[in-house]
Amino acid sequence: MDLSKEILKALQEKPGQKVRELAQRVGVDRSAVHSVLYSDLRGMVYQDDQYRWWPREGTVKEEPDEKAKAKNTILNKLCQYYLDCLNQDDRYGVSVFASSKYGDLDYVELKEMPILTGNQHRSFDWDDKASKLLEKTRRNKGLTVILGYPVYLKKIYYRSGGEGFVVEPLFLFYFNEDPLKSRTKPVLANDLPQLNFRAFKSLLGGGQDSNIIVEMLSLADELGLSNESPQEVLPELDKVMQRLCVLHSES
Repeated sequence: MDLSKEILKALQEKPGQKVRELAQRVGVDRSAVHSVLYSDLRGMVYQDDQYRWWPREGTVKEEPDEKAKAKNTILNKLCQYYLDCLNQDDRYGVSVFASSKYGDLDYVELKEMPILTGNQHRSFDWDDKASKLLEKTRRNKGLTVILGYPVYLKKIYYRSGGEGFVVEPLFLFYFNEDPLKSRTKPVLANDLPQLNFRAFKSLLGGGQDSNIIVEMLSLADELGLSNESPQEVLPELDKVMQRLCVLHSES
């Protein structure tokens, strides 16, 4: 039997298995199971925040029709993710100078992470600097306020010979704002964060954009940030951070 069919059958018979369990059950290495889960079975299975794999609702043992199969190809998802990257600011990502001799920075450091403290509706209420940054973005129609967490400080070298740093958040959290109510402060959207292309390109040492996007797509799956079914429980931010640390230590 084809390996992908074996793994899918194993998950249908016993949902919620980890990669190690699947590898033992079908008699192959964990790397082979990983490869199948992220390629042949992409879109047919998903991973929860406990690293367990589940078949998606409605997945059947028979071979999917060509239309559904094409919809879940890596190329399709890659193109969609690339379009999402194009929608980000500053050429496929967010990156701002860490300091400025003029004192007019394009970011502020919050005293707390609103998502972790449960203050998503009050992100701009307790911080004057954050409120001023919001007003700055509203005056300039080309700017958008985004919450970034955690951040990566990247060292850069100027052509003049000087050195500096740029701030590149790993995850981007967007706000919901009513354009008809300019006096109402935006509220953090209840959505999964988006991976910042700029930050991960820096962390991965550069390279071709297409290769970086492939790596980001796999990482999003590993972190549980690409689940599409509304019935699936979205992972909590602190658990996403824990999983990111685990994946980093294993790489």
